[in-house]
Amino acid sequence: MGVEDLTILEEMWRDVDIVVNIATTTNFDERYDISLALNTFGAEHVYNFALKCSNMKFLLHVSTAYVCGEKSGLIMEDPYKMGETLNGEGGLDIYKEKQIIEDALSQLNHENASNETITLALKELGILR
Repeated sequence: MGVEDLTILEEMWRDVDIVVNIATTTNFDERYDISLALNTFGAEHVYNFALKCSNMKFLLHVSTAYVCGEKSGLIMEDPYKMGETLNGEGGLDIYKEKQIIEDALSQLNHENASNETITLALKELGILR
């Protein structure tokens, strides 16, 4: 969450008892690396922070309206536990996706691709994935 001072972090872990996470991007034209970093790993970082809070009472993660899959109409909100998915099937391997992104970036950098080319390639990768 950007806090590097260990003294401040320890104080936060001791004093914080409620965490609300609403950070996300709903830009459907975003680079895949940025979307995955914000929407997926950002939530994971907040969760890991909350686990270290000794007085944690409540963690609320507010996601976008687009996580309901292909459902339409009134969609009741049920809580999900870690690892549960809407369709009951295995979820996306976020670490595999991160590696795919890193490999693509490595290849693009090896080719001395311009920032514009990298941006376009990572947007296309996101659409593909």
